[in-house]
Amino acid sequence: MNIKGKTIIELSDAKTGKLVKRTEDNNMLTNALSLFYKQGGMTNPTAFNADALRSDALHYLLGGILCLDTAISEDATIVRVPAGVGMTANGAYNVLNTGNPPELGSWNENESGWQQDGSYKMVWDYTTSQGNGTVACVCLSSWYAGMQGIGNKSLTNKANSVSSGAYNSVRTKGIGTTQYNQVIGYYGNKIYVINNNPDAFGNKTSINIMVYKFPYSEVDVRNIQGIELIETKTVELPSAVQNIQMTRTYAGATCQKGNLTYMMLVSEANADNVSYSSTGYVLIWNNQTETFTNAYVVNPSGIETYHNIVGITPTRAILGNYSIDYTNLADVETLTDGLNIAEHTYHPTAKHVLKATQDETLYSNTGYYFDLNSKVILPVNGAYSLSNFVFNDLMGFEGSAIYRDPRYIATINNLATSVVKTADKTMKVTYVLRFS
Repeated sequence: MNIKGKTIIELSDAKTGKLVKRTEDNNMLTNALSLFYKQGGMTNPTAFNADALRSDALHYLLGGILCLDTAISEDATIVRVPAGVGMTANGAYNVLNTGNPPELGSWNENESGWQQDGSYKMVWDYTTSQGNGTVACVCLSSWYAGMQGIGNKSLTNKANSVSSGAYNSVRTKGIGTTQYNQVIGYYGNKIYVINNNPDAFGNKTSINIMVYKFPYSEVDVRNIQGIELIETKTVELPSAVQNIQMTRTYAGATCQKGNLTYMMLVSEANADNVSYSSTGYVLIWNNQTETFTNAYVVNPSGIETYHNIVGITPTRAILGNYSIDYTNLADVETLTDGLNIAEHTYHPTAKHVLKATQDETLYSNTGYYFDLNSKVILPVNGAYSLSNFVFNDLMGFEGSAIYRDPRYIATINNLATSVVKTADKTMKVTYVLRFS
């Protein structure tokens, strides 16, 4: 099926109702829907298993809109909003908003729906207090992602009425009975698992890596167990992370890119499971060669005694609101934290683990967006916990199962002329889809 779309943006004078500006621009499709529907191996073989997608694929897959402040390269391989691009407005199917966050508009049910020419029209309205700022690009996304957004500049947020679980029918396969077992990577239809207990890496010179069969692209018809333990390997740790003299040291965050998995090892401040120590360790695991290739100690000068946020990307480590090049500790950037979530004092409960996407933007498991290009921490509407993006930009591990990520952009529509909405105007954003 071919899908073509166009965006119509109308600005009207709030006092007179008179139309003062109208733009109409055509979109291009990205590869997002193709990636989302790809075969997912035996733990989540097809998106069609999800009841929501079978019953209402149009709204679940294309029922969200993101109005962005910067144009995006018109490249079909770009399936997420790139780092450094901000969100001016957003909207989702069947969602109304009369308060915060002011970025979120309201679905116009009366003007939306199937048209006589066979097209489908989606309309969102924004009051004088909503969606103010520059709109340079409009993207269709999933219902879930349109509601969540990519970070509210207003620093306000609300609950997400749609669950990311609606996009998945995960058939979880066990990876052992120990509660701390954690997948750290994938290669060649095998997954690698560590027992990430509260002191998995403390006072150690080596650790055990469990290697399991994980039939993603190939299936052995003789295998009736699905995920099956092949072997347990004892692997020596790099010298930089041997005999860490701290209690409760474990992999606080992980991400995989290519064959390499990056692990951020952290130590909790004490045995009461509160606050992370200021020293972190980056450990790199090669899933192809089944060896640890390097390790780095991350404790640049000026970092406070405690922090409550940890994250890792292939290039940078996150401690609190600090973004650090772990290969060059002099390169420390401070993220603007208007929410004051990155406390650098002893804190009993508020801990955040960041999960990296392929473009190195990060989401907290408790509902925050970290843009390392713009150097900001912003809230989103609803939490999200997907971790390792291994199989493609939209498919990765959650626990021991493959999970599909609905935070994509399915279209890119750069406006010929940017629209600037101010508080003396209302805005109507219309997206028309045609199918052939």
